[in-house]
Order: sequence, then C-alpha cells, then structure tokens
Amino acid sequence: MRHFEELGDRYHQADILVHLGDTHQAAGDLAEAEQARLRALRIFDDLGHAAAEPLRTQLHVAGANPPSA
Repeated sequence: MRHFEELGDRYHQADILVHLGDTHQAAGDLAEAEQARLRALRIFDDLGHAAAEPLRTQLHVAGANPPSA
C-alpha cells in the first residue's frame, strides 16, 4: 500500500484498504476491518468516486457510523 501512497495513487490505496478490511473480517478482527474500510471510504469520498456509496452502505449495515457524503 505504501507504494501507492508514494505514487499518489489514492484510488488503488483505497482499493487495497477495502481488501485489507475483508481480510481482517475473515480473520475475525472486526474493529480493524472497520478501520480499514473507513480509511478507504474517506479516500473514495475525497476522490468523488462512486465506490464510496456501496462501501458506506456496507459499513452502515455492519454497524459502523460512516460519514455522510
């Protein structure tokens, strides 16, 4: 992920964070999963990317309190 940060590739940084959240969830670490997904959501929101809405819905269903766009 640091590679994408260094390149300024925020979309792929967020995409990796979503997958990291999936991995944490599969491992049973729900708090880390939520944190990774919230970081991804902030990036997608900053980019104005359509991926923000499904992720926001996923976080809402999971009980997180994501920021509104």
